[in-house]
Amino acid sequence: MRFINNYSFLFNNSKSNNLMNSMNYSDMALIRNGAYSKLVKAQYSKNKVNNKTDNSINDKINTMGTNGLIDTKVKSSVESLQSKVSDLSIKDIWDKKDGEYDIDKITKSIKDFISSYNDVISSVDASNNTSVKQSARWMKSLTNTMNTSLKRVGINLDSDNKLSVDDEKIKTADIKELKALFSGDFSYANQIADKAKNVQSTMLKYSNTYTNLGTYFNMSGSWFNTKI
Repeated sequence: MRFINNYSFLFNNSKSNNLMNSMNYSDMALIRNGAYSKLVKAQYSKNKVNNKTDNSINDKINTMGTNGLIDTKVKSSVESLQSKVSDLSIKDIWDKKDGEYDIDKITKSIKDFISSYNDVISSVDASNNTSVKQSARWMKSLTNTMNTSLKRVGINLDSDNKLSVDDEKIKTADIKELKALFSGDFSYANQIADKAKNVQSTMLKYSNTYTNLGTYFNMSGSWFNTKI
């Protein structure tokens, strides 16, 4: 009988003899006919397939807004909104220069805030994380409460919970009203930033949960229950 693999090491020394003594004849037969070698190769191929499948699942999950992952769109939009609120708090935006307010600069800063606010609303609405949606309701509720004040300075609340600007009206609005709404610790803009931060915190808190693919994701990168 022709041997495909060399197992001569099994017969070379006393340690090998001990190994031989611990084997039964069926084990030896499996070695002689190459079954062990085939089994190892089969297992190696199986592992390669499994690794490829795992990578495929990871790729799919990383592109989904499931409960089990940090939604990068929500995260980036919240961070952008907080940055725009900080810009509105810069003192020189609200200072007069040569006896006049820089209406264009004020208007642009407010529009940037509104654009980021709308991005947060869009990203939350597109998220599959119900806890994040629930947290965002506080932000929407605040805007709805402030609707009358916002409308008075040319900012409208649309049916989709987003804000839009009346360019002509905002440029003629009372600067004191605009400043009260968009600058300071107790302003509308600052309260929105705080509520948006709560949205982000909620997203991080509930990121350890089951995904739509039946896998479990946590922040440490561990995986459990890859099959249900």
